[in-house]
Amino acid sequence: MDKPDHASSSAAAPAAATAHALFEREQLPQPPVPPFLAAQLRPRGSRLFATRELQASPYEISHYLAELQATPALPDYAVVGFDGYGINSWAAHCYVVSGALALFIQLPWGGAYTDPEEARADVGDIFDWATRTQAKMQVACQQGKVPSGWRLEVAASRIGRAGWRWLAPNRDNAATQWNPPDGMKARLHQLLADIALGKAVPG
Repeated sequence: MDKPDHASSSAAAPAAATAHALFEREQLPQPPVPPFLAAQLRPRGSRLFATRELQASPYEISHYLAELQATPALPDYAVVGFDGYGINSWAAHCYVVSGALALFIQLPWGGAYTDPEEARADVGDIFDWATRTQAKMQVACQQGKVPSGWRLEVAASRIGRAGWRWLAPNRDNAATQWNPPDGMKARLHQLLADIALGKAVPG
């Protein structure tokens, strides 16, 4: 992982604007980062921004999933940008842990053998889905339907772990099975809608 490249962020342009420009140059939609987290973004590499210090490359998605598993009450944070290694192991990342929803998006981008048009459509589709998922979770929380301390952990990756599960305080989350990624997008939207209406419960 690159060391922080503070020189790449001019004093006149806040990190959030620099991150915005980075995705704009790649002709990609903006990642679904809530404004309060976007304002906290800082450069953590030449093409990587985060609201916290990073102990591992975001390409190592398993590190971030395991971290949340061990500490479901982890403070809110965001990581956005591009990271990887070699000639084809590169990805666009958007990790947003905010409130009761923890989204870990990792999709191929920038590799020598990655079709840019297909990858751009894939990123656009998942970012749009993520924005709508955040909105549905917000409604469920506003209705008081998500227990305090619970988090929905969602991994949308074509490189590492993919799927979803609920994490809860004071239980062995390592034993909590992942739901498969097949049909995940539609299933989660329906589940969150049902939770908001009291037709389903987290867990």
